Amino acid sequence: MDLIEGMPGFAWFAAADGTVENINSNAARYTGKTVDELKNIGWAEALHPDDMQPVLRAWSHSLETGEAYDSECRFRHADGTYRWFRNSARPIHDHAGHIVRWYGLALDIDDRKQTEEALQSREQSLLVLLDNVPGMISTADANGQRDYANRRMLDYTGLELGAATNLGMLGIIHPDDRDATRSKWLHCVETGEAYSDTRRLRRYDGRYRWCHARMEPRFDEHGRIVRWYGLMIDVDDHKRAEVAVRDSERQLRLLLETLPVEIWRAQPDGQLTYINQRMARNAGLDHNDLAAADQRTAIHPDDVHVAERRWAHARQTGDFFASLHRIRRFDGSYHWYQAFGEPLRDENEQIVHWYGIQIDVDDQVRLEESLRSIRMDLAHATQLATIAELSASIAHEINQPLAAIVANGYACQRWLSAASPNLDRARITAERIVRDGDAAAAIVSRVRALFKRSPLVTTGMDLNEIIIEVHRIMLSEVLNMDMRIEMDLDDLLPAVVVDRVQMQQVLVNLVRNGLEAMTTLSCQPRCLMIRSKLQNTDQIRVDVCDHGQGLTDVEKVFEPFFTTKKSGMGMGLAICRSIIEAHQGRLWATLNNDGGATFSFILPISTTEPE
Repeated sequence: MDLIEGMPGFAWFAAADGTVENINSNAARYTGKTVDELKNIGWAEALHPDDMQPVLRAWSHSLETGEAYDSECRFRHADGTYRWFRNSARPIHDHAGHIVRWYGLALDIDDRKQTEEALQSREQSLLVLLDNVPGMISTADANGQRDYANRRMLDYTGLELGAATNLGMLGIIHPDDRDATRSKWLHCVETGEAYSDTRRLRRYDGRYRWCHARMEPRFDEHGRIVRWYGLMIDVDDHKRAEVAVRDSERQLRLLLETLPVEIWRAQPDGQLTYINQRMARNAGLDHNDLAAADQRTAIHPDDVHVAERRWAHARQTGDFFASLHRIRRFDGSYHWYQAFGEPLRDENEQIVHWYGIQIDVDDQVRLEESLRSIRMDLAHATQLATIAELSASIAHEINQPLAAIVANGYACQRWLSAASPNLDRARITAERIVRDGDAAAAIVSRVRALFKRSPLVTTGMDLNEIIIEVHRIMLSEVLNMDMRIEMDLDDLLPAVVVDRVQMQQVLVNLVRNGLEAMTTLSCQPRCLMIRSKLQNTDQIRVDVCDHGQGLTDVEKVFEPFFTTKKSGMGMGLAICRSIIEAHQGRLWATLNNDGGATFSFILPISTTEPE
């Protein structure tokens, strides 16, 4: 009995039929029951309800078969808590082999059980972690044979755990990568070097994707490899993005190198960090010799100060850089270049780099110089031609009043030379001579004032009176051309402030142009219409309408020196528009639906004289 009492745990012995004959006091102290209460089957009342049936079945099985009894169950402590115990019982046989007694021991294994459960929980958590980590994890033994692969690797490759060995993994590597991968892995296993490689792996769907694999060895205290631990990540998208970026960079570099301009990049202080091949070739430099690419020494001496001042100003202020200067090329010749520079700023508006281009504009500059010389020669020739044409135009303008003076002079001479001189008719004719002479002098004076931009001689007048006066002046010319002029004048027109002679000049020019436009017509009525009317209560409008051949461009006819006449100078309509605009009015032309053209102008009704 002393032996039973001294044993750790619950020591007991039972009869051959399983009846507990004795149990040590440790069980009594633990359960809070007496030894007598625990004898026989009383100990079963302390079992956890979930463990009672399994324990009794196992105990009954051992009693029936004589096999050793082993089980784990929970016994209730006196305070009501349960702890795990390891139960073991062995039978004692007599010389005939019959069981005479059972001896058993129940050891408290609750702490070990809790530790095991904790370890199992941690192991389970680790397995969950390994299966869900965003990477494919595997392990291999010291010889490099894979013996574990996480669920993500199995799902990715479509392999079963047993097939995810070296041979299985080798089979899903792209054929072009297979030999190199195997050789590299065997080398690492032999030398103990960490394995790192990127290769194409066949996914479960049959597609090959780029994966990066890394395996590292773990060594024991003697430096021998114990195991290999590896991680593999699908980098296909990243790989393709890298390829796309490299292709884009290559295309961009080709673009920079083949563009027909010189391209450069500089630091914020102006130090060059890149020049394209064209710029290096034109300067006769090595593409990478940035120190020698400083073009300040290559700029023409006459241009260097202006170019440096503009570049310094751009760097100090961050403004756009632009300069036109000459640069010495590899053959020693100077070419004109147009240089531009633009700063690149960061999120704090600080300049990170300067990017610029230089365009060879030598041919353009020299062509412009040649054209400038040609334009000067043409301008001089045009001035000479203009003087000649202007003289002819002025002569044409005053020819009408001079012809009238001569005709009236002959008439006056006839009236006075008659047998009975008609002094009244002679006096009237003389008055006409004076009137026409004044008209010619006024035309010359007003043309001179127009080109000198002298102030207008204005007064308030009835525009209809000027129209009637022009009709009277042009009447003989109209009759000689076998044409007629009709007038539709608004009798209620208010007065306008105009220069009388210049308004006559405008109307005479418009009427004469309309008559000349109809000289080639025979089937249409050779009639010119002059209209006047009040428009918008503050403007007077005058229309001169012909039935001629019309116009090809209703705006170009007002340009100086443009004419459709064989002997015309092309200044009449330009002068007319200048006169109307000087009166704060507007002159324009439109095409008629039934043929011909209409020239119209409007003048403002104002009590103040135009400036």
